[in-house]
Amino acid sequence: MKLRRLPVYDLNGQGKQTKRLTKKWYGIFVAFDGHLRRLPLLPDRRASDELARTVDQLNSMRSSGGVLPPDLARAVEDMPAKILKTLAKWRILSTERVSGSKPLIEHVADWKAALLAKGNTVDYANASAAK
Repeated sequence: MKLRRLPVYDLNGQGKQTKRLTKKWYGIFVAFDGHLRRLPLLPDRRASDELARTVDQLNSMRSSGGVLPPDLARAVEDMPAKILKTLAKWRILSTERVSGSKPLIEHVADWKAALLAKGNTVDYANASAAK
């Protein structure tokens, strides 16, 4: 995996294009399914490098079908939620593992939304979620 800060092009007041680099570092890699991926990481280079190594290990584990060792599972638990959701969307991590790290209040909110989508009343969904 390569770490890069990607260029962003802006128009200034005179209509000229200016180039600047992103604040965040991006991990650029080929995923297990062969697609080129650009993962936004963190503004800090060292923290992004450590996170990139973890994502690279996860990608390797996904391609080989192995089980996550305990140290890698702990690293996944400490990852920012936005990165976890992106890795789940790309199927590098399973959705079960991502939802396991989601706070309980978000699970309750999802359950309440499911009750409402199923056709229950708002009063019932509020009362059930408050229990």
